[in-house]
This record gives sequence, structure tokens and C-alpha cells, in this order.
Amino acid sequence: MSSEKTDVEKNAEDTSNGVPLSFCLLLEEEIQV
Repeated sequence: MSSEKTDVEKNAEDTSNGVPLSFCLLLEEEIQV
């Protein structure tokens, strides 16, 4: 197995709660509507 991480794992590290940034953006858009 390679040491490279998937995009999902990278996105999880970018957020403190482990939720993908794209998912957070979708929630924000739904709240604004």
C-alpha cells in the first residue's frame, strides 16, 4: 500500500471536526436558502 492519502482523508485533515470542506459548504448554502 502506498503512503499517499485519498482526497477524502486530506479534506478530513483540513477541518478540525473531520468533515469535508465541500460538505460544509453545502450545509452553508442550504442554511442561507
